[in-house]
Amino acid sequence: MNLLNTMKVGSRVYLIVVVLLVLTGVVAAVGLVKMNQIGGELEAIAERDLPLTTVITEIAERQLQIGILFERG
Repeated sequence: MNLLNTMKVGSRVYLIVVVLLVLTGVVAAVGLVKMNQIGGELEAIAERDLPLTTVITEIAERQLQIGILFERG
């Protein structure tokens, strides 16, 4: 901390700005990585779960049709 006390005000401001820019870059990079991970997970859900939902819906519809046929017959 002694180094900061001996620095001029302009140098301190410059140092703070540089540190904040670096931190902003780190936060942006982490955000981009996480967004890419989320995108990959959404693609996996779309490829795996949506076709499964379609099949389950067809099964449920056929079960309802069979139930109607049993009630009629």
